[in-house]
Amino acid sequence: MMQIESKNSNVMTIAGLLGDFRLLVILFISFRLMLMMVHQPIVTDGVERGLGAGGDQQYYYALSALTDDGFYPFRDWWSEFPPVWAFLSTTVYQLQGENVNYSAWLMAIGLIMLAFDTGNLILMRAIGTRLYG
Repeated sequence: MMQIESKNSNVMTIAGLLGDFRLLVILFISFRLMLMMVHQPIVTDGVERGLGAGGDQQYYYALSALTDDGFYPFRDWWSEFPPVWAFLSTTVYQLQGENVNYSAWLMAIGLIMLAFDTGNLILMRAIGTRLYG
């Protein structure tokens, strides 16, 4: 097995390095950030390419844009889904101010989802560790 000598003469093995959960979290976050940089959302001829392709993000952006006219979720329009997503998307839209556009809105939503996905990864690891040691 390959071993790496460090300055304080501790021996690190590849199995020990790959078994470190911090490496998994760092790789998870860095790969997701690279994916967000490479697949930036672009709308050409009404077709969305990039981060939100094939999803409902344009629909949620349009619903969030209703706040410009004073229409807010669950007061002026109804959604069949729990209110967390509607309030989150409209909050991100409102925080971006007057210069909001679809690409910036979707990248901000993507960063928020990355934080939640990282939390899910950590919680799933904790559940697995608790169940299987």
